[in-house]
Amino acid sequence: MARQLIATGRASHSFLGIYPLSVTPELQQRFDLDLDSGILIADAEADTPAGRAGLQQGDIIVGIDGQVMGQESDLYRFLRGKKPGDTVAVRYVRDGSEATTEVTLGERPQ
Repeated sequence: MARQLIATGRASHSFLGIYPLSVTPELQQRFDLDLDSGILIADAEADTPAGRAGLQQGDIIVGIDGQVMGQESDLYRFLRGKKPGDTVAVRYVRDGSEATTEVTLGERPQ
């Protein structure tokens, strides 16, 4: 990132385009979730990488590129290692069924 700042005067960060919440016991009970860990998508705009890939509010992300996503910090750590334009496989649960979708990461808005 330091090289990028020196070369271009700014740093770009990868962007999934969701508002994530770690699944906690409280969220699990409140929303009657089947899972006790993962990342609940509280919001996903249609015009974001996640929205274009079909991810929706209420989906629970459980893995990306084979890495377990148990909480928000796992997601942020993963995204720090990726660049805008990278394509990742997102494993998620919707209505009790697991699925995977490919997401091309965008650049986080300034």
